[in-house]
Amino acid sequence: MTAEFFHRVQSAPWYKKFMAPVIDTVFSEAPSGFVLDVGSGPGMLLRAIQQRGRHKLMGWDTNADMIDKARDLSGGSSLQFMVPQKTDYEAMYRCCDAVTLCSVLFLQKEPLTLLQEALSMIKKSGVLIILTPSGQMGPFPWDILRTPWANRSFWLWFFLTRNRARIWNREQIIKEYARQHGLNYSKKPVFDGRAVLEILQYLPG
Repeated sequence: MTAEFFHRVQSAPWYKKFMAPVIDTVFSEAPSGFVLDVGSGPGMLLRAIQQRGRHKLMGWDTNADMIDKARDLSGGSSLQFMVPQKTDYEAMYRCCDAVTLCSVLFLQKEPLTLLQEALSMIKKSGVLIILTPSGQMGPFPWDILRTPWANRSFWLWFFLTRNRARIWNREQIIKEYARQHGLNYSKKPVFDGRAVLEILQYLPG
């Protein structure tokens, strides 16, 4: 799927509602400072944060076409997008007030590797925000059906992610990792139960 396709998905009304809890959490937990979005795609999340605040914002994606599209869409703004190298993860050690992983972690073959790298990049006072599809439809999607053409990509997203998302949420990998490593963990359903928001923070002290 092309960067232009993902841009159209991210521009749909349903996708903005899907991402809204992440944006709200950034502003409640890290109202200023440095935010890194890992797996940023065409950059919708960071552009939305930029419209509401004055954070320093950076997006990473392993797909160079996604990065090029994000740069094009951001014009001459201060947003930064790049394809990260291994040394970039190391350079970001304890630099970020917030790191976001949206629809990324549950697709990884080795999710704990990325989880550990993301945790290493947040400050001790920072927050790791993880958004994942739930694989559940939730209540009848009247909100989607009110504008069926504009939201047509919702159905593709739901059916493509459903099986893997259900497996991921049953496994509770993040919750167990937090328990084993003494991290503060919270989880709540969002997007009318169609997604799950998980937050990790270091305990004080």
